[in-house]
Amino acid sequence: MTGLAQWPAALENVSLCELIETQAIGWLRADARIEALVADRVWTSVPPNAPYPFVLIEAFTVTAWNRFRGFGRNVTFQLRAQSQVRGDYEAHQIGDRIAAILEGKAAPLPPAKRALWSVDELPGSSYSDVNAGVLTYHRTVIARVMVQV
Repeated sequence: MTGLAQWPAALENVSLCELIETQAIGWLRADARIEALVADRVWTSVPPNAPYPFVLIEAFTVTAWNRFRGFGRNVTFQLRAQSQVRGDYEAHQIGDRIAAILEGKAAPLPPAKRALWSVDELPGSSYSDVNAGVLTYHRTVIARVMVQV
């Protein structure tokens, strides 16, 4: 069919979620303030005995989207800042910086014509639990990428 976007041959087996995940990790790791807070600890799964603090990228959902002058996908995912510093101050610092980095990005992802990034988090929402006997603070940031193909 003509008029449909085609994946470049090198990306035929790469999912849209993987492209978005890779782009988000790249932006986060390239930011000097995130680097100062979590070093390069921006992960999609937590390694055993992982040092704190870190950022976990998880929970992707993809829905169809038929606006923006063309068909596309609406990809929503969660980034979670995790800290074991007493109080949730560090988790909020990391979460605020994540939101600042991702908000309003307009980066095309192959084969998309256009992709707009936005953050849909509730400011200041956090929770705590006990991980390996240590009180751990979590700050979630919900991001959305609207991709036009």
